[in-house]
Formats: sequence, structure tokens, C-alpha cells
Amino acid sequence: MSINDRKQIKMKTNLKRQRGVGLIEVLIALLVLSIGLLGLAALQTQALKFNQGAFLRTHATTLAYDALDRMRANRETATATTNYVVAVGDKKGGAKDCEVNNCTGVEMAGYDLKQWKEALAARLPNGDGTISVSGSIYCHDPMGQP
Repeated sequence: MSINDRKQIKMKTNLKRQRGVGLIEVLIALLVLSIGLLGLAALQTQALKFNQGAFLRTHATTLAYDALDRMRANRETATATTNYVVAVGDKKGGAKDCEVNNCTGVEMAGYDLKQWKEALAARLPNGDGTISVSGSIYCHDPMGQP
């Protein structure tokens, strides 16, 4: 047997041992790729969830400033009385439409609270809010985040 014959036999033996190894490598690469894609999908889902939460908190902040601006416009009633104090679940509000009628400060406070509560309900899921005597404003977040 010549040296070339031995090399050919050795190569054939090595090829027989290597048969199927490429397929296993491809399968492992697919497994690693699929795990990476699942991680990417989970990351995207979390990003969308946090983005939605930030969007709702922005609306809540805007509505809190709206309530403060309404109190500043009716400063005398806001500082002298507790007409702007409202709790979560309260349906406070005046029946008089102060946009077309002349209103007293107390009637304007009731109208402002009614408008504010309606805006909360329209823009936030389960939208509700509180205004306390200390001046703090709290908008309830149904996702459990303050």
C-alpha cells in the first residue's frame, strides 16, 4: 500500500466520522438564534408597556396642572374654602354651566371639579383623582404605580 492509498483511506475514515456534524452545528446555531429572538421580543414587549405607562403619567401630570390652573383662576375660593377638595370616587360638581352663565366662586369650583373629573375619566383608564387641603393632587394609576 502506498502513501497515497493510506491518505485516501484516512480521509474517507475522517469523512465518515464528520458526517452529520455540520447539521448539528446548524441546529445549535438556530437554537441560539431563536433564544435571542425570544429575548428581543420580550424586550420589545416591556418597552411598549413602559412607554404606555409614561404616556398615561404624562396625561395625569397635564391634568394635575389643569386643576392647579383652575384653582389659580379662582384663587379667592380656592384659598378661603375647601370647595376644591375632592376624594377618589367623589362625584362633586355643579350643575350650572359656568362657560355660558355667570357663576359665583363656589359654583365655579364645583364646575371646575366636574370638568376635571370628566377629563380624568376620558383620558385615563379608570381615571379618578384627589385634591387635598394640603394642595397635593393625586391621580389614581390602575397599574399600581404612583
